Amino acid sequence: MQALPEDIKKYENTYEKGWEYIRQARFERMKKSGLFKGYKISLSDFMYPELNWHNNKNKAWDAKAMAVHAAMVDGMDKNIGKLIKTLKDNNLLDNTLIMFLSDNGASAEDPALYGSGFDRAGSTRDGKIVIFPKNKEVLPGPQTVHTGIGAQWANTTSTPFRYWKSKEHEGVISTPFIAFWPKKINQKNTINTTPAHIIDLMSTCLEVAGGKYPTQYNDNPITLTPGTSLLPVFLKNSSGQIHKELFWEHFGAAALRQGNYKIVKVNNNSDWELYNLKADRSEINNLANKNPDLLKSLTQRWEKLANDYKVYPKPLSN
Repeated sequence: MQALPEDIKKYENTYEKGWEYIRQARFERMKKSGLFKGYKISLSDFMYPELNWHNNKNKAWDAKAMAVHAAMVDGMDKNIGKLIKTLKDNNLLDNTLIMFLSDNGASAEDPALYGSGFDRAGSTRDGKIVIFPKNKEVLPGPQTVHTGIGAQWANTTSTPFRYWKSKEHEGVISTPFIAFWPKKINQKNTINTTPAHIIDLMSTCLEVAGGKYPTQYNDNPITLTPGTSLLPVFLKNSSGQIHKELFWEHFGAAALRQGNYKIVKVNNNSDWELYNLKADRSEINNLANKNPDLLKSLTQRWEKLANDYKVYPKPLSN
């Protein structure tokens, strides 16, 4: 988590009021914009070492960490702008399909919580020693410091949802996605809520390019892609279901969505949760105990897919 000093400076006072203040402020802006009509903000009473920002002894460090995070996004935005300008200057923009999406949730990793003192390891490209600050004794930002924003800020970035990278709740797998193609996409500034997946991008690119997915390589059969082209969604602004179901697993976190119903669990040792995403996109009202038959059916289906797609790690050999 590193950024240019001039970009960090733009945000140095932005996050001084803390996690929950920023989270609530973001949610209010989302409601006013119409982005999340009828949504509620998810709960955040978990994995918070310091629930009260005012009692957080590391306020200055944590505010600076999020400023660096924002500066990184700022730098990315500027360079995307340069790319778009280059396409426009070369008369290529109108017939270029641009698909932009974020990663699967913000990272909750925070090396600053791993102990006391400093660990020094590796080097940057100019030969400087990299510092892994512990107990938040060195402010983040320069290329000589390696750290992260931690769980609290990662959860804030998922507003109004919850959790962070490596989990499967909506705050992680619900990824902002933009499709831009002036020559073909006529619906400007519209929001489409069709559930889709990153597996669909291969199929989309193949249809756009007029290609075909191969069936074999070097006489070896190739597994068929489970993806579906998003081109009809882009061109016709059609909405609804293009997948009968969607399935996830990552480090023991797991989920399955069929229609509006979704089961999800935090890790291998946690219970399955059940949500109706049409009524409760923020995953606040767990319906598992009220719908045991539906829960059983969906969990059995998840197990079937887990074995079909071989998501379980292989046993370690001696």
